[in-house]
Amino acid sequence: MLIGILVACILFLLAFIAYGWNDDLFSPVFISNVLWGIFVLLYNVTSNGLYPLGEKFYLAILLWSFLFTIGGWLVKKDNVKFREFVPNTLVLNIFFVVVILIAPITMMKIYQKASEGPTDILFFNLRLLNTNPEDFDFSLGIFGYVYSLAAISLMAEFLANKGKIYKNIKIIILIVINAALSILTVSRTAFFFLLIALFIIYAFKKTVKVKHFLYVIGGIMLLFIGMTFLKDSFDDGVNINDSLALYLFSGMAAFETLEPAPVDYDFGANVFRIVYAIGKSLGFGTEPVSNILDYVSVPEKTNVFTFLYPFYRDFGFLGIGIFGFLYGLLFQFIYKNARKVKGFYLLFYSYLISVLLFQFVGDTLVTNLSMSLQYLFFSILAFKIKK
Repeated sequence: MLIGILVACILFLLAFIAYGWNDDLFSPVFISNVLWGIFVLLYNVTSNGLYPLGEKFYLAILLWSFLFTIGGWLVKKDNVKFREFVPNTLVLNIFFVVVILIAPITMMKIYQKASEGPTDILFFNLRLLNTNPEDFDFSLGIFGYVYSLAAISLMAEFLANKGKIYKNIKIIILIVINAALSILTVSRTAFFFLLIALFIIYAFKKTVKVKHFLYVIGGIMLLFIGMTFLKDSFDDGVNINDSLALYLFSGMAAFETLEPAPVDYDFGANVFRIVYAIGKSLGFGTEPVSNILDYVSVPEKTNVFTFLYPFYRDFGFLGIGIFGFLYGLLFQFIYKNARKVKGFYLLFYSYLISVLLFQFVGDTLVTNLSMSLQYLFFSILAFKIKK
């Protein structure tokens, strides 16, 4: 426990240093370090029923945090050239029309397939369908792009809006569509990604006091607990406290079970998964690794290993250091531009914030690079430079 508390103190110190650079709660270096400080501290002072953390995880998280901080420090200087980005009204209208036409079709396809599922409980069938779609011989094809398009459409309208939110019918419709899509995919993560993104956009548009920030975080956590309780109500014998501990902390314990890939493993199979996927779709190369990982015992069963998994699995501690540094550079660069010029930088940074906040589960930037690129592409289309 003592070494865990010491590691947590080091992470809080790094967060304090990062806050001194930017004087901002929303800087990526501050968020990442304070998040891991909290998680490491809570893991060691609460009774979570999981195996104790060891040297491997502590070394990995310190290495990542130090290099992430150094990468952010190298681009901390406020030298961004001001460019005024304004909403591209035509593109936003096209986004809206496409979403309201395609989303109902997508939802109907999901509902029909889940209705054919192995149980009489629709919600449980939806879970199975979204966890293992190959077992249902199911694919949305191009309709799958509606998830990222609907999210960006809502975020862009929210950023462009200058009046009362409840008076903007487009925003209300997009909120309903995004909520419906989240329910049908039984995805707490997608739902919270969107909530967090909208809050970040609001915070960057206006000054948000610390107490308001804490209110929102507390509200989101309560909502998360409520959704966890709803999910677990379908699982007999599952205690909500145990479920929360498993969801929040199991990835940290599971990381201790990992070893770098053997020498005959495809180079960068996890980090560069999209390259293998594209190659396979073109008829050459090997099958990309699955995003659904094997379960391990910690002692409860889990198949999440924190965001460190792809970097450590492919390249060991060297990968953690290199990509920690590169992530620090990228996130701080996007953050600076989001603060100064907003536009598509702010849309994409609001997505990256969620990537940071869900590091305890896994990495969603490179392992799901296709979705990340969709967010970036639609964000760029949504705004234009004012002449």
